[in-house]
Amino acid sequence: MHDYDLCPPCYERLLPPHVTPEPLLSYKKVHSKITSYPLVSSMFKAAFDSFAFRPLAGWIDEGEVKWLSYEQVMGKAIDFGSGLVKLFGLCPGTHVAISASNSPEWVIADVAAIFYSLVVVPIHVSLSGEPLEAYLRRTDVSVVICEENALPKFAHIAQTNSFLKAIISIENGHKFLNINNLEEDSYPAEYMESVNLLMKSSPPVLPMTAVAAIGEKVMVDPYVNQEKSSLFTIVSTSGSTGTPKGSKFTNQLWRANISDFKLLTPDLLPLVNIAMGSFVHISEREVLHSTILWGGRIGITSDLDNLLVDIKKFAPSEVSSTPRFWNVVMGEFEKQLFIQKTIQVGTDESLIRKQLLKEFSGILGHRVQEIGVGGAAVSPLLYKFLKECFPSASVKQGYGSTEAGSIADSDGKLYYFVQHKLIDVPELGYFSTDKPFPRGELCIKSRAMVEGYYNQPEETAQSFDEEGFFHTGDVVELIGERQVKIIDRSKNIFKLSQGEFISPEPLENIYQTSRLVDQILITFGDFTVYTQTCVSAVIVPHHDVVMDWWKKGGQEEMDVKLIFQTTLFLDYLREELKSIAQKHGVRSYELPGALVIDTERWTIQNGFLTTSGKKCRPKLNMYYRERVNDALSKFSEELEKRKMQFSLMELVSKVINVPESSINKNGRFVDVGGDSLSAIRLVQLAKQELDVDLPIEQLYQKNFEELQALISKKVTINETLPTNEDLYHDAVLPSDIQPNTIRFESFSNVLLTGATGFLGAFILLEILKQHKECKVYCLVRRNQNQPSSQERLVAVLKKLKVWDDIPRDTWENRVVVIEGDVSKSDFGLPKQTLHELESTVDVIYHCGAMVNSVLPYHLLKPHNVDGTINIIRFSTQQKQKLINFISTISIFPPRDIMRMNNKITEHHKIFNTTKAKVNQFHLNNQHLPTQRHNENEQQDYRRL
Repeated sequence: MHDYDLCPPCYERLLPPHVTPEPLLSYKKVHSKITSYPLVSSMFKAAFDSFAFRPLAGWIDEGEVKWLSYEQVMGKAIDFGSGLVKLFGLCPGTHVAISASNSPEWVIADVAAIFYSLVVVPIHVSLSGEPLEAYLRRTDVSVVICEENALPKFAHIAQTNSFLKAIISIENGHKFLNINNLEEDSYPAEYMESVNLLMKSSPPVLPMTAVAAIGEKVMVDPYVNQEKSSLFTIVSTSGSTGTPKGSKFTNQLWRANISDFKLLTPDLLPLVNIAMGSFVHISEREVLHSTILWGGRIGITSDLDNLLVDIKKFAPSEVSSTPRFWNVVMGEFEKQLFIQKTIQVGTDESLIRKQLLKEFSGILGHRVQEIGVGGAAVSPLLYKFLKECFPSASVKQGYGSTEAGSIADSDGKLYYFVQHKLIDVPELGYFSTDKPFPRGELCIKSRAMVEGYYNQPEETAQSFDEEGFFHTGDVVELIGERQVKIIDRSKNIFKLSQGEFISPEPLENIYQTSRLVDQILITFGDFTVYTQTCVSAVIVPHHDVVMDWWKKGGQEEMDVKLIFQTTLFLDYLREELKSIAQKHGVRSYELPGALVIDTERWTIQNGFLTTSGKKCRPKLNMYYRERVNDALSKFSEELEKRKMQFSLMELVSKVINVPESSINKNGRFVDVGGDSLSAIRLVQLAKQELDVDLPIEQLYQKNFEELQALISKKVTINETLPTNEDLYHDAVLPSDIQPNTIRFESFSNVLLTGATGFLGAFILLEILKQHKECKVYCLVRRNQNQPSSQERLVAVLKKLKVWDDIPRDTWENRVVVIEGDVSKSDFGLPKQTLHELESTVDVIYHCGAMVNSVLPYHLLKPHNVDGTINIIRFSTQQKQKLINFISTISIFPPRDIMRMNNKITEHHKIFNTTKAKVNQFHLNNQHLPTQRHNENEQQDYRRL
């Protein structure tokens, strides 16, 4: 065993005097030979033969580290496997479940199954009840190997189900390990005598040692002739719902995964790994198997309370875990830093931090040379901490999944064998066309990918598309050539009352950086009762940190659970969350409003974490729903009591991002550059900050002084809907408009409306590109914040990144900005300017309109209905002009589109000119009737 226990100075020498060179020099040569075998079982046989006397599996026994060698593990595995086959008639391909905490017995059972070509189905110890029964049935399990304390739940299932042939218990106290089965007749007679009695039960329930005792007597040769395509194991992936799905791994796929595992580098000799997470998880079991192929050893930690102590005892060369574990380490560091700063008052904080980092750098032992972080998004703050705390180790971020295997390296670069595509996530605002980096849900296809879920065709179809791509659920940015950065999750999202989509996980990762926060759930209440314009949160605080803070503040001593309910603590927590939100650029509605404080941590045991250690969101949301609703009720009452802390002008300044001093109080919102989106934002802020329902139409009708008066009186003005007669009248083209007899001849001069909009800006660019000789006259309405209409247009082009694509000489010689308003008669132009324009323009591109789904009809009509009539009238003056009218299919009600089978052409009738009843779809969204009228007026003009 001594070849792994060198002191650091002796280890640094390649050939220390008291160790033979073979263990350190033959790793790669032997590993290359082992991994040349075609099956996992044959690779394992070669590894156990090659490394027989090396330590393999270690555990903590009464505070001391104990080890089993490769030879001992193999001997016990052959005994146990022989007993399984002999007693229960198991043949290759039989499904065997292992449901136990990590232990050497788990490893032995796993190795036995591999030697005898049994399909292992790992099951987390926390799974129980109907989900457990359903998973056992769905995965065709015949034999269960479990802990003693889990016997009742499996026995209960066996009473009403006949599919279980046997239940094998792993005895407490490592009884199986304390028997030296390398000698003949090593198993006590009591085990042999008990077998006949236990086999009479239905199904038989036997201890692991008894099965091995039978196996020693009736040795069965291992099967090593399985097919490459045969099923090797079924790995559960719970996701966030807690309902396991079983990923299918063939022998060939699992062999490739563990053979390619890049755990070992020359700097990591000797290879000592640590098993912190359950072997149920694919990463932990792959580490175990690849460690065996390298002749390394793996230490199995005892429990979470002693985790860091155990790690230091095993002194691993590499430690990999999820951000959850490393956040605990960082949280402990922040806690100690806070304590030391209060003790060492007056000492430079950087010196305190430096000393504490030095102390923390040894918590993983003396061998660690590689830190791995994976399984979830890693915050920049955590990554920075790990680099600082463990300067002698390389910190790597892995990215992969159970279904797809390894996807990208620590830099986010996709492995060469990974194909990828991005799909849009419109509800979160992510599109593959985004600039500068395409964004969307990452879908991948690779040689390491499973074929699907065992006996779950519907779930397979949901996760794997027709092209064979697996939908990861991760939203990424494509930041380079085949290089991705995870920025969000497409699952678990919810929507606030104002329509903002929320992805809770990124927010939880941000707020988790607070030293006060142990666990946090970003959630929501009952939307049928409460208007929720910001997120709610359930928080489990760090007990020790809060108690230290309370004592340092000189407060009266009390139980920490009572401290959590004090106004002093809640105010302090809110300020902490607000500070973190500002630091990370979190939007206002992503700052928790209603808070629920709980004292009990969420664990796998109490069912609030899934078997993979993730939040079981459906259960958490349901459990806390009533308390969240109560918190929302109190939060709403607090908002009611708040006095006005912001004036209207401050809110306007905030919305349109201009100094308050530059806003003319006699002006209107539209005069200072307010558009429909910023109008909605202002209305939301008025409700949020001033508790006033500000009618959005008033923003376009009244000046700021008049609006402030409305706010002071809290006046609400109800809007009136247009009548059928109004709509019918507006849909008919005025009779005084007649076609011009002078026909269109050239494309030399263009009139463009709506150039300050998104679509209009790009139309301007394309006209200049495609028609090299034409001149473009842009009709632009001036607003108060720009000295001229030209400056307004330039500002928009720069914002949309169009400005740099227009050569300066083209702009100066071919673009003419005319200050006017399409909604006004003659565009509000002087007669001479209008006549010159009428005689010059050949073609009109009309895309100027007010696009707003909340404004009332009478405010939209001047821009959208009258504006179109003005354009048509202009086109008939002096010479006929070709009109290109821009509209969208949104003018159709959804049911009309469905009736047309989603196929709409210019020949479809847009509006029935009879005095029919107004469609309720249009009454709810009064932008749509104005657009319909535009279309109808255009068609009327074509018929002239």
